[in-house]
Amino acid sequence: MIMHDASISNRKRTGQRNVEYQRHYLKIAGMLEALNRRCRGKEKSIRRSIIR
Repeated sequence: MIMHDASISNRKRTGQRNVEYQRHYLKIAGMLEALNRRCRGKEKSIRRSIIR
């Protein structure tokens, strides 16, 4: 696919650029995990309020 070939995720990274990319990715993954922990259980209460 032409669009994917030009995307940032498909670029070759080496050395320091690769380390920076991995740190950035891990930071995003950590934020998503924290968001999931904070929102755990809220889905059930939202469903209950919609059903009522």
